[in-house]
Amino acid sequence: MFGLSKPSITLRIGYGKLLGLMVGIIAFFALTLLAPGTAFTLRFGFILWYLTFGAVIGLMGIFTRNPLFGMNISWWMRGLFAGAWFNFVLLIFIHDQVAVILLDLFGAQSLFSSPWWLVIEGAVIGLLFDYLLTRIAGEGAAGVAELK
Repeated sequence: MFGLSKPSITLRIGYGKLLGLMVGIIAFFALTLLAPGTAFTLRFGFILWYLTFGAVIGLMGIFTRNPLFGMNISWWMRGLFAGAWFNFVLLIFIHDQVAVILLDLFGAQSLFSSPWWLVIEGAVIGLLFDYLLTRIAGEGAAGVAELK
């Protein structure tokens, strides 16, 4: 597509941004409907966060081998851990806001009132993104050869 062949880091990053934008827009409108008192900056921040999330997951597709441990990195391991890590970092910054939103939605006694579910959600979304990006645009260092 667009004159680029598989594997292509450019396709991975582009489609990663597209996937991230879609998830970010879904998060924006979901927060608008489910938690109407949520600040606009937080809702808009989710759009930008998942846009960046998708781009970085796409960029990470060139890494198929860990040189430190000498082991191969499959798409599922890469997506799972990167997604969980990204949302863990996000949660460090917005823990209080997410805790209030989830407490209002689910109540104090609910299992889902914990903000740490955001880390699990990031792992699932990272897994889905990396699967789709690997199928659409390939993976590995051969994708960087197009840039030479």
